[in-house]
Amino acid sequence: MSNDEDDHRLVRRPQRERRATSSSEQDDAAPSMNEKTQHSMKSGDVVGGSSSCFWIGSASLFVGFFASSLTLPFLQSQRDKLGCDALCFGTMQSARSTLSLLGSVLIGRLSDQCGRSTALYVGVAASLFSLAVSLYASNVLFMWIAMVPVALLNQNFSVMKALFADASHAHRLSDTDRAAAMGRLGMAAGLSFMLAPMLAATVLTTYDQAVSFAMVLTVASGVLMTQLSTPSTAPASASAPPPSTATATDPSNDGSLRAALTRYVMNLVLLPVVQLPGAQLLLAVRCGMSLAYHLFLAAWTPSLRDRFQFGARDHAWFMSWIGLWYAVSQGYLAKVLIRWAGVEGGTRLLQACVVCLSAGRVVALWTSSLATVYVVMAAVIVALGVVNTILSSACARLASKEEIGGLFGVMEAVESLAGIVGPTVGGLLYRQHRQAPLAILVGVYAVVFVLVALLYRRHVVEHPPPASAAEQRQVASVADDKLDKRD
Repeated sequence: MSNDEDDHRLVRRPQRERRATSSSEQDDAAPSMNEKTQHSMKSGDVVGGSSSCFWIGSASLFVGFFASSLTLPFLQSQRDKLGCDALCFGTMQSARSTLSLLGSVLIGRLSDQCGRSTALYVGVAASLFSLAVSLYASNVLFMWIAMVPVALLNQNFSVMKALFADASHAHRLSDTDRAAAMGRLGMAAGLSFMLAPMLAATVLTTYDQAVSFAMVLTVASGVLMTQLSTPSTAPASASAPPPSTATATDPSNDGSLRAALTRYVMNLVLLPVVQLPGAQLLLAVRCGMSLAYHLFLAAWTPSLRDRFQFGARDHAWFMSWIGLWYAVSQGYLAKVLIRWAGVEGGTRLLQACVVCLSAGRVVALWTSSLATVYVVMAAVIVALGVVNTILSSACARLASKEEIGGLFGVMEAVESLAGIVGPTVGGLLYRQHRQAPLAILVGVYAVVFVLVALLYRRHVVEHPPPASAAEQRQVASVADDKLDKRD
């Protein structure tokens, strides 16, 4: 009996072990099932979160641009009222470009260090302050006071592009989807510049009314920003404090506080991503495109007056036409063309847009048909929208989330620099010969075409994804450890 019982025990023991093993496997499988369910739920949240972020951000930017555009039809009369002549206006425009050059870099890096929301709220506050000063302006000095904060601190377009790039990285969007998200911002800008001046000229009657409505809409833009879910951009984690903390608190290091502050300022201003050949190429392309635009503008306005006797009403309709096609390009056509070209054809698409910009502007300046001007400039604006979308998406491809705001700021600064130099050079060339700006414009576009053909694919398209700041610190730490061991 004892032997039989032992045999039964030996038989039952493997059965119990198998049951225990199978139950443990089920227990192990349950978390994996939960993880998969949670991952799928998170993926759904990601898709919905990214879409809501893009739509709310675009709506906020549209309302903000719409507010600033309401005053455009009344600006000339306000300048005449306060005694701001052509020299005053020209000086103010140069000062605005200079302040924008400084502010774009400063606010871009501020958004990297302190968060996108902080930079966006700073821009809204600057706009409200400028509008309040403009409402009670009684002389030219008030115009200068109103111009400074908004030109220096309101960089919400580039900050919003950085926020969209953060969301694209966080949600792992493809290059095409990221370009489409960036295009929504351009569509918002185009629609606002198309609709706001027409509505203001039709409904409003005075500059003060336009400013009052602009203040209400600016507040509404800020309220929409509170609904944005902004991905974290903090470069440091709680477990890995920045190196400056240890240095600043080390009593044995003489002048450590000054050294820590110096490092902080240098970290705020300097961008490692700008040292990449791809980023330098994008800056060169942006600079060339902006310079060509300002050279074209020097001959464009007097050419319209001489050929077609353009007046204020004609300019308003033409700008609405431009805004419409820029919105269509950024909101729909850019995404379609980029998806059609694919990764392999992206370089050729960019080259085709450069050719279209150059040839289209030459035809627009030479033709004697107003209908041809409208058709050709529509094609030019579509090409411009595609180029801007490609460049914004390329910036997001090169820079990590800790540097993308700064890179967009540097891109805006380069554009502002071209805005300082371009009008002066274009005006001097036009004074020498009416076709001189056009000849230099074609040469600038030719240089941009060659740069894109030779360098864009190798340094931008084939560039590996950017490493985050934490990964960069980890690599640097491993390299330092190897050096220490070698020593």
